[in-house]
Amino acid sequence: SILDLFTRNETVDLVELALPPQKVAYFMSALGFIVETTKMYGLQIEEFQMTDSSIGLLTDPANEVSDNNLQFLSLSGNPLGSQGVRRLTPFLVKASLLTWLDLSSCQLKNTGVMHFSYIIECMPLIWLNLADNEITDKGSDILANHLRLCPTMRELSLANNKITDIGADGLANAIEDLPEIVKVILSGNEIGDEG
Repeated sequence: SILDLFTRNETVDLVELALPPQKVAYFMSALGFIVETTKMYGLQIEEFQMTDSSIGLLTDPANEVSDNNLQFLSLSGNPLGSQGVRRLTPFLVKASLLTWLDLSSCQLKNTGVMHFSYIIECMPLIWLNLADNEITDKGSDILANHLRLCPTMRELSLANNKITDIGADGLANAIEDLPEIVKVILSGNEIGDEG
């Protein structure tokens, strides 16, 4: 069946499913009715051209995906922007089991990080990828202030952003308070020898 094409091990994997852009919105609004969401622990929707409007359809309370048991969510490579993350926050607030989140290359910028940071403590995140989002020191400072409320965090990637020594220092101070942290990736930023 078509479900077998993208459902593996209770993970909905849409990476291999090629849909034309006009069908993405329809698919997102129907996903919760296609897949039994109580058994879905992972959702991988990478480079699917999801925007703030299509992410809104996915997380709409009428779509059963909004009542999620997700532990794994990858939205990497979707042009969500700050408005998409803002629309995603009510969904993530209910993601009390979410340990793995990939929002890399989603055009978040500082405003998107701000929207996301306010709800970070709602999730028991272990792994977080915010690489390639044009985050500057301002965004990393906002994130650093909220990371302190995430004691389960083990790995964080902020690679390929616009963070300088100042932002790196703020992050270093924040991760001192995280007992489980083992890896922070800041490569590809504007950090000098002092950072």
